[in-house]
Amino acid sequence: MKIKKLLLMSTLISAPVIINNLIFKKTNKNIDKSDKNYYNWRFGKIRYIVKGRGEPLLLIHDTVAGSGLHEWTNIIENLSKYHKVYAIDLLGYGFSDKPGITYSSYLYVSLINDFISEVIKAKTSIVVNGNSSGFAVLANIFKPDLVNKFILISPHGIKDQLPDKKDYFKKFILEAPIIGTSIYTFLTSKLFYKMYFKRYINKIDKKMLNDYYKSAHLEGVNSKYSNAAFLSNYLNINLNNHLSRIEVPVHIIWGKEDEVNPISQFNRIIETCPNLSLTVFNTKSLPHVEEPESFYKTCKMFLAG
Repeated sequence: MKIKKLLLMSTLISAPVIINNLIFKKTNKNIDKSDKNYYNWRFGKIRYIVKGRGEPLLLIHDTVAGSGLHEWTNIIENLSKYHKVYAIDLLGYGFSDKPGITYSSYLYVSLINDFISEVIKAKTSIVVNGNSSGFAVLANIFKPDLVNKFILISPHGIKDQLPDKKDYFKKFILEAPIIGTSIYTFLTSKLFYKMYFKRYINKIDKKMLNDYYKSAHLEGVNSKYSNAAFLSNYLNINLNNHLSRIEVPVHIIWGKEDEVNPISQFNRIIETCPNLSLTVFNTKSLPHVEEPESFYKTCKMFLAG
């Protein structure tokens, strides 16, 4: 009887491990990294692409699981007509390294400044989406001579919600070897993405779904660590506190139908930063994905001004 119970417990424990490993192995099969640019940063290799000529422009994606530079696919070609466009996979995302470390907002602040200083090597403008907006703005406060202009897409971090004891416990669970990995593979499954992204975008195409799915599983089990930090508020920055301190022009783009980060949040920003300009699109959270042509024209007008 005891042997049967032990066998049952062993099966219950080993089954999720086998399934998780199969998911990661299948996603990483036949992935070729040889044709990609990498910046050898002190915490790992950072994948990036560069295209075009002109004034440099850095594109920084959001921190939702599966995010990456693929987020900018629809607009890079047009932007590169007038700019030397750089787009990166943040550490822990996409084709960049995914070390099993504690990710924090200040880690990404350092990455942004180091990338501009060591790769771009010139003053640049930045287009940044969602939660990463706070990283870019704080990076400018630390090194104000590196940025010309900002375009923030539906910027998060307007509320000051720093990690508490519940978040510490949540992070511990999400990073745990079996249960944490199983939660991560569920949250990044194609079925979950289909349900989840209905809040982010009006129309999800197959390519977009595959891009996020692949990005979320590259590098295997270590993919979960950046997401654990994101879900546990370790990547939060109080954007309002910092926006009022920067001196470069800032334009904000928001989706009118944004459910995740409602446009009403802009009222809280404008109270402390009255000089900001705003463009509203009839989209949800990803106007650069849903309306790439209109988004490009807005960027072109602001960056040229």
